[in-house]
Amino acid sequence: AIRIANDNAKKNGVEMKNYLPDIESLDDEALSVVMRAMQRKRNKDIETLPEGLNGPVYDLCAANILARPLVGLAPTLAALVKSGGGIGLSGVLAVQAEMVVDAYTEFFNDVKVADEENGWVLITGTRK
Repeated sequence: AIRIANDNAKKNGVEMKNYLPDIESLDDEALSVVMRAMQRKRNKDIETLPEGLNGPVYDLCAANILARPLVGLAPTLAALVKSGGGIGLSGVLAVQAEMVVDAYTEFFNDVKVADEENGWVLITGTRK
């Protein structure tokens, strides 16, 4: 996915570099996946996240994936957002919104369903 994102950015004239996660921050399962990715010849130019970028560096994080992965990613996504920064989560069915809101309330203030359309919601919050 990182290689493809880098290729797409280049094709579209977007100056954006994507990285594999910092390997010291990974659990055993994630480390196994990253190490396998790094061994593939086609990924030889992909770097791991530089130390200077390894921390809460973003003013905003937007994620459009399903509710269950969002719940599991709450600590990871929260760690990427600066204090006072925002989060926008979509790809969540309205019936699953409470589960996602509960997962992010530990890390974000004013976590709420900000919009709903055709049974899908947008959840927003501000990093504590």
